[in-house]
Amino acid sequence: MLLNCPNHELSKQQVVQAYRVLLFVTVTIDQFILGIGLSQLHDRPLRFAIAFDLHDPKCTDEMDVNGIAQAIATLYDVIGKMNRDGVNDPKYRAEEIFLMGDASDNKITRKKFIFACKDEPVLCRLRVQDV
Repeated sequence: MLLNCPNHELSKQQVVQAYRVLLFVTVTIDQFILGIGLSQLHDRPLRFAIAFDLHDPKCTDEMDVNGIAQAIATLYDVIGKMNRDGVNDPKYRAEEIFLMGDASDNKITRKKFIFACKDEPVLCRLRVQDV
């Protein structure tokens, strides 16, 4: 929201639009706290770990390519990355991480995800904006 209203003012239309988007979204307190923490972290491995944890609610420490794509989309959302085409597409990035992380059984572990993200060129360039 800070990206859409840099002067810290919202029009009536922007408030209604935000309300419609969030109307049926439910978030647990754990997810909320993790999301806030994720937005403030400058430690990349910890940021990758939190993004993974947000999309692993059953704490299995394993995730498929769709879950990883959601985790990457969350990282993009937090830093305000708008361009998600081509090599920046979260699904494409997830497939690259699966190749780097040597995923077995179409799942990747939390540890392999973090390790692969540290070597992943697009994700390593992500920076948290100062707000």
